[in-house]
Amino acid sequence: MPAYSYAPLPVELDALVGMGMNRVKLAIAVALAQHGGTLSTPELVTALEDAVAGTTITRNLHEL
Repeated sequence: MPAYSYAPLPVELDALVGMGMNRVKLAIAVALAQHGGTLSTPELVTALEDAVAGTTITRNLHEL
């Protein structure tokens, strides 16, 4: 069974997860927007408070 990440999201975006949107992808998009659109995977791990593994971030970036 896969482990699910609890990526941190602003409270106002949390409702989107309930509508079926991917929490990790949303959190990545928010982090990138807050940091001018350019973060490396290690920087994204830090921006997401170490709640999401680098491999998960990389996979989700490729899917985006």
